[in-house]
Order: sequence, then C-alpha cells, then structure tokens
Amino acid sequence: MMTQSGRRSREWVYRQDRHDREYVVLDDSGLLWIWEGPKDLGGARDQSLADFLANGPPFAVPDGLASEIRAEILARAGDGRTRLESEAAAILGEGRVRRDAQAKAEGKRAGEVAAARALKDPWRSYAAGPPASAGMASMRLPTPVLTALVAAALFASAALIGAGLAWLDLSPALGFLGVAVATMAAGFALYLRLGTLSMLLAGFLAAGGASGTLYFAARLHELAGGELVRLASVTQAPEHANASRFVFAAAQPASAFRGTASGTRSAGKKKEPQRWSTLATPLVPAGWRRDQPVPAWLVCQGAGGDGSCLPRGGATLESAVIPPRGERADLRAAVDDALARHRLVEAKGAPMLVAMPDIDGEIDTLTLWTWCAPLGAFGLWLVAWLGGLAWHRFRR
Repeated sequence: MMTQSGRRSREWVYRQDRHDREYVVLDDSGLLWIWEGPKDLGGARDQSLADFLANGPPFAVPDGLASEIRAEILARAGDGRTRLESEAAAILGEGRVRRDAQAKAEGKRAGEVAAARALKDPWRSYAAGPPASAGMASMRLPTPVLTALVAAALFASAALIGAGLAWLDLSPALGFLGVAVATMAAGFALYLRLGTLSMLLAGFLAAGGASGTLYFAARLHELAGGELVRLASVTQAPEHANASRFVFAAAQPASAFRGTASGTRSAGKKKEPQRWSTLATPLVPAGWRRDQPVPAWLVCQGAGGDGSCLPRGGATLESAVIPPRGERADLRAAVDDALARHRLVEAKGAPMLVAMPDIDGEIDTLTLWTWCAPLGAFGLWLVAWLGGLAWHRFRR
C-alpha cells in the first residue's frame, strides 16, 4: 500500500481473534488506530506523529510495539527529524503544564472541602449548596463576640432610625414601613456578608424593636415638642395653638353635653368585629352657660361608649395633653356630634385634650419605653442566639 508521497504505509496487527481485529497503520500523515468488530461494528482514531512521540499510543499495546513504531517514525522522518522532535517536545510541555494545573485545582478543591467540613457554627448556611469556589469556603465565620457586637450595632442603628423618623412627623403607616424595610434589608445584607443566620433573626427582631421606638418616640415628640402652658382659666386654651400640655387652675367637664361616635373594627386572630367609641364633652370654667363658646374639649376613646373613660361629672380637671395624631379624626367625630346634638358653639381653635394627671410621669414613661423596646428585642435575640449555640454544642 502506497501513500500520496509515494512511500509505502506500514501496518501492525496487535490483537486479533474470531470476532475482533485491532491494528495500526502508519503513513506520512500520521497513525490511524483501527478496530474492526463483528458484523458492521468498528471504529478508528487518528494520531499525529508528534503526538505519538510525545505521549505514546492512545491504547494499551503489546510490549515492544510502541518502540518499533517510534523507530519507524524517526527513520521515515529523515531531514525532518529535528522538527518532528521539537513538535513532540512542545506537546509534551503543554501536557505537563495541563496536568500540573489539574493537580493544583484538585488539591485546592480538596482543601476547600476539608475547610467546609471543619465549620461548626450552628448558624452557618450555604444557600446555594456546597461551596464550589474558595469564596465562601475560605471565608472565616465571625467569632461569638463579633456576632454579638454586630447585632447590637444593628439594633442600636434601627432604634436611631425609628427615633429619627418619629421626629420627621411622617404618617404612622409610612414610618413603620420605612423602618421595617430598612432594618430587615440591613439584616439580610449582614447575613450575606457574614454567612450567619442569626443576622436574619436580628433583622426581624430589630425591625420590631425599631417599630416600638417609632411608636413611643412619635408620641413623645408630640408631647415634649409642644409648649407647656399654665392657665388661670380654661377659656385661654384656644390662644395657645402650639401647646401640647395644659395645666389649669380651674376646669371641669360639662358631662351633660356629651357627644359620641362609634363603629366596629376587626380584632383578634379570628378577626371578630369589636365595637369602639369615642366620646367628647365640653371642658369649661365654673359658671359656664350653654350659649357661651366651648373653649376646649375633653375627649377619650373607650370600648363600650358608656362614658367611663371620662372623669365623673363635677370633677375638676387639673392637667391634660393633646391626643395622639392617629386618633384625632375619630375623636373629632365625637366633638361634631356634641356640637350638633346640643347646638353648642365652639371657640375658634378650641383644642381637644385627654386627661393626664401626671404629665411629667407620662413623658418619663414614654422616654423609658422608647429605649426599652429595642433593648427588649435585643435581649430576645440574645437569648435565642445563645440557646442555639448551646443546643448545637450539646448535640455535638
């Protein structure tokens, strides 16, 4: 058999039986490894001369066959032997580099697996499954002290955000939504950065604590942010539009001219309707007559509408404060009912007031709860976190 250059090809049969015949053919273009099986089964694979010199045969062959083929290749190369050996050396170098890189990658992967298996933090979680790169596997978990400090910083920051939103006079719904989204987003970001599920729990509880801070701080801002006025007569109340706290020398509710407003709201887990009511009665000086303007209103919000949330008739009121902003619309409905029902005349700027025997004590209580809310939430997180650590250590 002749090649295209006129040189004869050579064939070696290295395995043969009744069903199979395996042999290799050498010519100037390279080697062709052929397998002829039963019926129409079979296959072939070509190999360059330089690749054979660098890596040997691609299959297991009898002893001595590779050396014989190698000698035949070099004998046929003639003047091109140097070039052919250079190509083989280049192939051999590339293969060595590739094998070294593969061995290095396998060693690195084995180290990552060992490092991941050595992690014992109960809060550690891989959201995307086992680590496949050095990123998460090589990231060290925070120490318990660092975890507690980061959580404390999260709770403190959330409380400051809640207090800051309270001083901006935002609507309650917008304020609660803003503080909840900001705090839970911060907790999720810390979870992704530190890889500890305790940060997710901290984000949720910090949002609750910050919401409490927002609620109490908003009420504190309403009271402490306004003026404290001491009036000789309740008739002077409409003159103090910026006041939030009132102390009277003489003021009494005119319970006979009471107004009410009522409705139902869903309450409890079963969302059962519950009746509510708001009440209002004129707050007047001694000797006040029905045809005189009402200088102020004493209001309250009760569950039954029986007036039990108002002081008893004839009792003197010494101090009062403005009601919470979120309740003023319902309370105003009771005022309007009193005006219409009893045909009263209201003084311009007459404030709605809630009885408050100890104004300073109320402000102190609000201040205390403003900061107790986040501290209580942090304490709850701390108990849950330490309990998780103890439970995991007990299981090991």
